[in-house]
Amino acid sequence: MIFCVERPAVVCCRPDDRFTGTDMNRKPHFRAALMLAALVFSLSATQWPATAQSVKKAAERNRGAEEAAPRDAKERKAELRRLRRGAQNGDAAAMRRLAEAYERGLLGLKPSPRKAAQWYRRAAQRGDAEAQYRLARLVHRGAPGIRQSPTTAVVLYRAAAKQGHPEAMYWLGWCFEHGEGTEKDHVRALEWYQRAARKGNADALNAAGLLHLTGRGTRRDLDRARELFSRAAAAGSPWGMNNLAGLYEMGWGVARDPKKARELYEKAAAAGLRVARRNLARMKRRMAPGEEKPSAGNAAATNKGQPAVAGGKEPLRSGTPR
Repeated sequence: MIFCVERPAVVCCRPDDRFTGTDMNRKPHFRAALMLAALVFSLSATQWPATAQSVKKAAERNRGAEEAAPRDAKERKAELRRLRRGAQNGDAAAMRRLAEAYERGLLGLKPSPRKAAQWYRRAAQRGDAEAQYRLARLVHRGAPGIRQSPTTAVVLYRAAAKQGHPEAMYWLGWCFEHGEGTEKDHVRALEWYQRAARKGNADALNAAGLLHLTGRGTRRDLDRARELFSRAAAAGSPWGMNNLAGLYEMGWGVARDPKKARELYEKAAAAGLRVARRNLARMKRRMAPGEEKPSAGNAAATNKGQPAVAGGKEPLRSGTPR
């Protein structure tokens, strides 16, 4: 069972890193439960998983671009000339659309992250929140011709977030949570996650749920974590489904219900979440027919040699995030 903030990556974790509270750490039976929980919750990783919100927005953006895209080469050239003319005349929207064409290789252009960043920067300087956000994503990940700079990304996320951009709010919270480009501050991370969540960002709902679950930036509150995971799941987040399933599997904040846990894992797995598929396989291995709860000894033994798997927006520790 793996509770995560949203692109799958493997990382070994210790249960004591996941939970604080001296009362928990002093009780042997609770420590055994935490060893099982380490297979469910993980908050850091080495790769960058794709999130429900980012995938949804990308699909909408791609669909919109396809609908608006000129149908033939002549129309594409005309549209490109129009965008260039508007961009050169100071139209921020035209600059942003031209940047997107360079980023994604639209309108017959060869993909060029460097040229995309140049036009996003010009639009961002004119206060275009979407351009600020997209430029932040480019410099946060880094790309050919673009130096990776989480510090610059934070400045841009903040600029877009102050204009009400939900995904920028989410990513600003993520940077505070993980200390990317700024100091680590779970209180401020939760504040930005909550702002993004109020605008319906499913990734932020899930991330805020994890902070409430683990008591970082706020007191540990299982009921609040359940509520947030439920809302994330209802918004279509596979990670929200996976994490809510974990609560039902462990009986944290809800009555223990392995059947409900399996149903939620199945939904998350059907949405393509590999972690959920592994959780289903693990439940089958651990639980014989009719058995509802593994022993503490088995829980401890199962943790040996098994990695915890994280998902969601993950820290930039190694490799090039997608």
